[in-house]
Amino acid sequence: MTPRPQTDSSSSRSNRGLQVCVVVGSCITLFGVVLSPGRAWQPLLVVAFYLIQMSLGAAFLLAMGTLSRAHWMNPIRPLLKHVSRLLPWCAVVLVLALVGFRHLYPWADQAWIGEDPRHAAKAAWLSPVFFLARATFYLVTWIVARRIFIESEGGRPFEERIRRRLGRQGSAAAFTVIFGVTFSLAVFDWIMSLQPDWFSSIFAVFGFAGLMVAVLAGITVLVILSHRLGLSEAPPTPEFLHALGKMLFTFAFFWGYIWFCQYMLVWFTDMPEETIYFASRHSGSWFVVVLATIILNFIVPFVFLLPRRNKLRKSIMLPVAIGMLVGHYLDLFVQVMPTTKNGALYCGPWEIGPLLAGVALFLLLLRRSVEKKSGEYDQKPAHRQQISPEQMPPESSPT
Repeated sequence: MTPRPQTDSSSSRSNRGLQVCVVVGSCITLFGVVLSPGRAWQPLLVVAFYLIQMSLGAAFLLAMGTLSRAHWMNPIRPLLKHVSRLLPWCAVVLVLALVGFRHLYPWADQAWIGEDPRHAAKAAWLSPVFFLARATFYLVTWIVARRIFIESEGGRPFEERIRRRLGRQGSAAAFTVIFGVTFSLAVFDWIMSLQPDWFSSIFAVFGFAGLMVAVLAGITVLVILSHRLGLSEAPPTPEFLHALGKMLFTFAFFWGYIWFCQYMLVWFTDMPEETIYFASRHSGSWFVVVLATIILNFIVPFVFLLPRRNKLRKSIMLPVAIGMLVGHYLDLFVQVMPTTKNGALYCGPWEIGPLLAGVALFLLLLRRSVEKKSGEYDQKPAHRQQISPEQMPPESSPT
């Protein structure tokens, strides 16, 4: 993909617009954490974790593409690299969110330990100092591992030596192992411990499913709009859209499967310490949001991406991918927001401000990264070959 030249005036106008959104959203968020800390810190955590999932998920996709020698991913490898390079900035946003951990996590109050004898067993792991130390370890490990194992060129001499010793396959395997362990612990720490009396042994798998849904949907949107945004000279080919569509369909189904497994096991055992999570989210207005997440993350992709020809059409792929991005945000919103003091559903400036600032910051940094390293977008002629859906060979499978 070679970047399409844009006029300086249009580029600067869009950058200024994104900068204004970042400033406005940041000011709203700042006012929120000062005026209503019991409600404003949770939306900031939702946006921060979403951004971490996007950037970290891009690095994981790069590693998996290298391990599996997925040549179909070659056209989007530069774009995945650009998204993964935003990881340090996303880590800064998460650090800002964790500044308010005493407003986020009930266990941060010492009185929580004495409320139940079972809390004492969790007190050591959920101590504030150890929690913040682990968070720092996760973020530093991800940033360093991405730089050493995912970046294929440049860097310091010791990074080059590590890459030469391990090779591309070994480096990708090392990052995958590090990612699997640390991300699982991070999901338990940052999301599940918001409701420390509840536990689920597959919650980390559910978090991974959400990460893959988000990053694949985000990459699909960027690929389809890349020609319009000036990120590429040629639009994506139908066969490449078909490959992305299969990945979207697969992980939408995987997300739905893990969601059902978690819900079914809790419903079947009917243990009070497990049912409290779903009881608070399947009543009142929250149940509508839960249904929206299921529709956007599973039902819509399943119905519209099951036919093979739909995966070849941008007019179908784009709205489905955007819907999955919205659905994942609602999924995180449902996981985090009911843990506020009164557990009510809010949709006001304190919820919109962090979202506005986070999305604008992500797009602004991504655009600057692309402009800085635009030479990486170099697509081979084979990938530019355009074919119509009628030219695609028939398959016995609907996917």
